[in-house]
Amino acid sequence: MQENSRFFPGSPEWIKKYPVFSFSFVLLIIGLFELASGQKQVANLFFQLVLILGGIPLAYDTLKELLKKNFGADVIAILAIVTSLLLGQYLAGAIVVIMLSGGRALEDYALRSASDALKKLAAAAPRVAHLVKGESVTDVSVEQVRVGDILLVKPGELIPVDAVIVEGETSINEAALTGEPVPTQKMSNAALLSGSVNLDNPIKIQTIRKASDSKYEQIVRLVREAQESKAPLVRLADRYGAIFTPVTLLVAGFTYLLTQDTTNVLAVLVVATPCPLILATPIAIMGGINKAAKKGIIVKNGIAIEKIGAAKAVVFDKTGTLTFGMPAVEEVKTFEKIDSAEILRLSASVERLSAHILSKSIVSAANEKKIKLSFPKDFKETFGKGVAGFVEKNAVSVGSMKHLKNMGLKFTPEQIKFKEEQSSKGKMVSFVGVDQKIVGSLVFADQIRPEIKETIAELKTLGIEQVAMLTGDSPTVAEQVAAQTGIDLVKAQSLPDEKVAFILELKKKFQDVVMVGDGFNDAPALASATVGIALGEGGSSISSESADIVFVENNLAKLNHLLRIGKKVLSIAKGGIWFGMGASFIAMGFAAFGFISPVKGAILQEVIDVIVILNALRVSR
Repeated sequence: MQENSRFFPGSPEWIKKYPVFSFSFVLLIIGLFELASGQKQVANLFFQLVLILGGIPLAYDTLKELLKKNFGADVIAILAIVTSLLLGQYLAGAIVVIMLSGGRALEDYALRSASDALKKLAAAAPRVAHLVKGESVTDVSVEQVRVGDILLVKPGELIPVDAVIVEGETSINEAALTGEPVPTQKMSNAALLSGSVNLDNPIKIQTIRKASDSKYEQIVRLVREAQESKAPLVRLADRYGAIFTPVTLLVAGFTYLLTQDTTNVLAVLVVATPCPLILATPIAIMGGINKAAKKGIIVKNGIAIEKIGAAKAVVFDKTGTLTFGMPAVEEVKTFEKIDSAEILRLSASVERLSAHILSKSIVSAANEKKIKLSFPKDFKETFGKGVAGFVEKNAVSVGSMKHLKNMGLKFTPEQIKFKEEQSSKGKMVSFVGVDQKIVGSLVFADQIRPEIKETIAELKTLGIEQVAMLTGDSPTVAEQVAAQTGIDLVKAQSLPDEKVAFILELKKKFQDVVMVGDGFNDAPALASATVGIALGEGGSSISSESADIVFVENNLAKLNHLLRIGKKVLSIAKGGIWFGMGASFIAMGFAAFGFISPVKGAILQEVIDVIVILNALRVSR
């Protein structure tokens, strides 16, 4: 970050990075000073140096692009430079050199400065962890931390690696990762992301991923990709330039036929120099990338911002995307005269010693209700089937119907019917026995994310014509989720190749299709979509790598933020392009008949450039 703080226009780092613009600018200033002093011949010498020393590298870069069949928007600028040299209009040509080289430098600088939020994220990566071994605490580098290690995190410190809390509770600030400014309360078994900040109390955490695999390091890798990605909205400018350039050449040709005045031709070329096209687009798109980053959205390439703003269809994966991807206690059913809270307390007390995913859900449900748990005795677990132990004086067993039957517990017809009803809805059921009698059951379901219904409703107000869901789950479960979320098209029991085929069919109809997913099997569909969006928190690394955009936090409401940013970027960039071309066309008309000289035309073009730049910077506000 220190290096970046020294990088600004006029600094030694700037001059080293952009020598063509820097030295051309200095030579132009000296030439203008000599011109003001009455030394016209000396001034022209400096202007010629600008044309030669600055124009040759620019012409060489443009020629290379032309040989690659990239017909860029700056061809007219090169023609203006060459023509001014041939006609002896050195000052006008020198100003065009400054415009073009300055535009390219500003474009690159925009790429640097607009990604400051990402750079700060990378620079603030956790470096040190407090390793707990017995009664001792030792400071180690995060690279030395292994999965399963116990770490101490003090108030005000960064969470060094992805982990779960094993002792204590505290407030956690995840703003740097998610953009959410409100701290969240975290208790035992709560998952923590590396890079978030412990606010209140010291806690002990257990590592679930090495530093190299932790969320923060994944984000840093994505940051590097984003920083190395050139803003492709310049391609949008070149598409407009493909129309603008031939029209300009026609105007220049007609000017010569009508006036036989080469100076007028040069003036036309100068006022048509397409710096507004070159400047407006990268500044707008990088402003959009920066704005998205502040909301916890990592945009890996600029074309994604352009396309997200034009999208007409959005496809969601179900498990882990529309839902949390893990079962949660949805209902506590009682079969005896016993309170549901007591059933949850007894079952969570015995389940707290198990590492099974359902056990964690039961304990989490009890913690959410702030139920005080007891420590079980004589704990026994039949892995994948159930657990048993004594809670106070009660013999408690929790598990599947088959497992509890094998333990000698009897089930009533009512209980058997309840199990069948829940299973038909795609839900899981564990039964709770106390002293060899079934007293209740715990119903588990994959919970729908609370923000998704409102998110989908808003999508349709933002111009999205089709909202679909892809899932490998059964049609019954898929239709239930669709009905609860407002999704209007469902394809269930889909394998990865079928998801790809579905995406390709939608692209035929809507052209630009967005796919949102999180899992390993979503990666092909994410790569096939016009814009793939991966949920980064808990999602597979391959889905993040296949996607164009990654949500650091699994909050689908960010999709609507992203769509609005994309639409704003596209609108402002196009507005700048149309304004620049329109102003240039009007100026060409005056220049063709001698009302604007080449030098005045160059100055006018600079004014247009400033207006376009200020317009593009609106994206960041």
